[in-house]
Amino acid sequence: MANVTVVIAYADYHQSVVEHAILSVRRQSAQTDLVVIHDKDLRGAGWARNQGLARVETAFTVFLDADDAINYYFVERT
Repeated sequence: MANVTVVIAYADYHQSVVEHAILSVRRQSAQTDLVVIHDKDLRGAGWARNQGLARVETAFTVFLDADDAINYYFVERT
């Protein structure tokens, strides 16, 4: 069971880069949950992150921007 959930919020203008962020989470060395929120109505990053946070069931949460990535050991070492 994972102790960490990574929340990625994105809007349409991040569509071309969000897959890289998602892959970086799926490739973690430690088990990690992932919540991806698509802000279709452009309500903003804060709104989208809060929507993702409402779905988190783990003790720890990491917010990752759609145009970023985390290295393979990020969750394990953090």
